[in-house]
Amino acid sequence: MGSPKKGITYAGSVYQHSDVERDINGDSKGSGAGRATLNFAEIMGNKEAVMHVGISGLDSNYAIGTAATSQTETTANGTAQRGTMSSFRSAGRGLNNLFRGQVGGETCGATTSVYNCASEYGASVRQRAYGLEGIYATGPFKLMGEYSEGDYRGQQQANQTKYDTTTYYLEAGFFITGEKYADSYKNGVFSSFKPKNEFDIDKGHWGAIELALRAEGYEVDNVSFTGSNGRIQGSLQNTTENSQGNKAGAKTYTAGIRWILSPNLILKANYAQTNFDYAFKPIDINTTAAPISNIDKERLLMLRTCTAF
Repeated sequence: MGSPKKGITYAGSVYQHSDVERDINGDSKGSGAGRATLNFAEIMGNKEAVMHVGISGLDSNYAIGTAATSQTETTANGTAQRGTMSSFRSAGRGLNNLFRGQVGGETCGATTSVYNCASEYGASVRQRAYGLEGIYATGPFKLMGEYSEGDYRGQQQANQTKYDTTTYYLEAGFFITGEKYADSYKNGVFSSFKPKNEFDIDKGHWGAIELALRAEGYEVDNVSFTGSNGRIQGSLQNTTENSQGNKAGAKTYTAGIRWILSPNLILKANYAQTNFDYAFKPIDINTTAAPISNIDKERLLMLRTCTAF
């Protein structure tokens, strides 16, 4: 990683996704990721603004364990084996899972009673993705967003699950106390903010107060299955979980306020509403004992206090 010239950054890595051996064939494949950014305002010597563009990507290979499902479901060979490839949850660590993609596992015990497979008997997953990002900030106003596309390919012998993902967000922020976003931008990222005047009620200073609005979402499409036991769950267009070409998605809208009393004390409050593209019953809920209707939205109020010392 580095910054060869003012306003330009790069970073790259090669890594092993997990330090636990979960593939009987060994780790012959590695994973890699990279990111590069340009801040045109900094290149032009403008210290009052941020005009940032960036691109990133990854190619990741990892293994997952397949296990007997927690739901009461059986197959001709016993309890179904599955492994989760990826998942989405709502904003603020809310409802989990809004989406879950799983690849079917092969049985590894008696045909009448199948339990969890040994850890080295796992499914392999390949994830590839790229992302585009942009920031425009001038004085106390900021507009930033990101867009990414990815695809997942999970396989366990003859079983295969494939799908593509799209994720995005757009966020606007404004410091009503006049702080400049450019003051906290360095090497392609925003760091901590420092108020022009720390909170002091005797002097009439309120610290820094930021208002923000955010829209974000995800989409899943081009779903396909080969073999048995693969499925996707959550907010689905087609409630049949192993339907070829199925779709999934949700969108979240958030309003928030951040009060930075000092560099050592921050108060935050967010209100978010997530609208599911397709109404659904939460995953892994016993709907027989307590019948639950399909839900089409989630509302979340979140309060946080951050201290540093």
